Amino acid sequence: MQGRCFSCVIANTKSPGTLPGGVPHGIGLLNVQQRLRLLYPQQHRFEIDARDDTFTVHLTLKLPEPGPARPSRARHPFPALTAGSRRSGAARPSPPGLTPRRA
Repeated sequence: MQGRCFSCVIANTKSPGTLPGGVPHGIGLLNVQQRLRLLYPQQHRFEIDARDDTFTVHLTLKLPEPGPARPSRARHPFPALTAGSRRSGAARPSPPGLTPRRA
């Protein structure tokens, strides 16, 4: 991370050829590109280097400036499921508005 920019490079091996139907890459890359356009419009760079046996993705995000710090007053909706609060053998509470099933 440099200043307000986050950069990373991700590389992965792949099988040669295309997916059934002639699709040259999976739907995952298309989903990532669409989400980046929605979440970081004009604030990202996403480059794919597709070779015979590898994909390499270069991603750069321009991150927003942090807002003023505010104390968090939000409560977790299911406090029994937060990290470190579950005890072995303890029953899980039902989510608000739902009643547990009876056998």
